Amino acid sequence: MPQTCAYCAGDAVEQCSMCAKPICSDHTQRALPYLALGEMVRTIWQTLWKAPGTLGSMLADPGEEEPFCPECLRLNSERRVQEQRKFFYIALGGLVICAAVIYLLIRFL
Repeated sequence: MPQTCAYCAGDAVEQCSMCAKPICSDHTQRALPYLALGEMVRTIWQTLWKAPGTLGSMLADPGEEEPFCPECLRLNSERRVQEQRKFFYIALGGLVICAAVIYLLIRFL
């Protein structure tokens, strides 16, 4: 027995990757999955040690998009933006610390 879409009476062809609701092709929206900053750093670190030749292709490849329902797509987008902000602020903080160290070295040496 085919499942029906959670949003209409149509036949479901996929499931949302977050909430597992059955969704039809009209309500399916595809996006990149959520990736936490810690997972990204851990993956890069493990790739550097195990297979450093594949690091360039791993970082450059866009990745596979997953199906989402409309509500989960919004939640996924918010979580991705939050992780991007976290990465930006960490990178900015590291840049400020490096600039301060260089300034102090030049000033007092």
